[in-house]
Amino acid sequence: MERKNYERSSTSSGVAGKTSKSTEVLPDSSRKTKRPSKTVAYKLSVLSAIAKLKKDDPTQIGAYLRSEGLFSKTVERWQQEQEQGLLNKHRAGNYYETR
Repeated sequence: MERKNYERSSTSSGVAGKTSKSTEVLPDSSRKTKRPSKTVAYKLSVLSAIAKLKKDDPTQIGAYLRSEGLFSKTVERWQQEQEQGLLNKHRAGNYYETR
């Protein structure tokens, strides 16, 4: 069985001789959407809840993080910020972010 080679034209309408350039706009990868930041009060409340869970029932920490939609690495970073005094510099009720 013989295979025939057909040339493909780069037309969008399928009509030979008429070509159209794509006007599709690609998203700029340098512009990233910023995720909403957590408040200092929220971070401190999560850290205190985790500290309480560590004393009462450490097996429930994962369930708590999942319910809040948080990753353990994020909470570890918040703990480091708290140890460095970055979370305690501001009042707990304000909306300044640390990271």
